Amino acid sequence: MNTISTGDKAYFCPTCGSSAIEASTLVGGAASCSSCQWSGLTTDLVVHVFKHDLGTSDDVVKAFAQEFKGLIGKHMATPLAALLHKWGFFVSNPPKSEELTRYAVAMAKASIIAILEVRREMEKERVRDGN
Repeated sequence: MNTISTGDKAYFCPTCGSSAIEASTLVGGAASCSSCQWSGLTTDLVVHVFKHDLGTSDDVVKAFAQEFKGLIGKHMATPLAALLHKWGFFVSNPPKSEELTRYAVAMAKASIIAILEVRREMEKERVRDGN
């Protein structure tokens, strides 16, 4: 299988170096840092260009989500099913695989959101503590 290396960009705050930025997709649009409260223009951001084999930014997110869901399915499906069954969360008796899948997907989505929120908080703490 041939992989195509794709160019991508990561943006960082010009004041503190944090990646916790909000930026307009417009060139010269507004940008701000949630770690140090810097605000300015997207053209002021520090840009790091890199290559990877994962496709578009959406493809990167999908690959992470798919790998995470696989982890949940491989290592947690059986104990999750036992827990949900014990506490009466299944509608069917015996439980249908679709019910477990629905819970597992919801758990994976919520976990990914929590991971990203924790990472953002860790970045704010790094800047605040001067590390």
